[in-house]
Amino acid sequence: MIKRAKAKLPEEFEKFVNGDGDDPFAPEVGYNTLFLSEWGKLGFNQVDYGWGPPLHVAPIQGLSIVPAGIVGSMPLPKKGVRLMTWCVEETHCQLFDDLMTNKISTSNKTE
Repeated sequence: MIKRAKAKLPEEFEKFVNGDGDDPFAPEVGYNTLFLSEWGKLGFNQVDYGWGPPLHVAPIQGLSIVPAGIVGSMPLPKKGVRLMTWCVEETHCQLFDDLMTNKISTSNKTE
């Protein structure tokens, strides 16, 4: 899904520049929008900050009105990902968790 969205950006941006489309980099902010950032390759989880390796690395929560998620690596030597969000209402947390777990395990099997 992410690869398809990224593949469309050059065409959508060209339309925007020519006045034929909306700005593809300014999506409408709402509960059905999610901004994801991948931090797994930044190496924060591999740094000894003076008291040993970190257990969890994530930014301080931003604005609660921006639906965002940070995907990061597990502390070494563990493998896998951690997902931190501040965008899902409590009544939808279990469904969101189930969907993300299914998508991650499905993508790992196909790649």
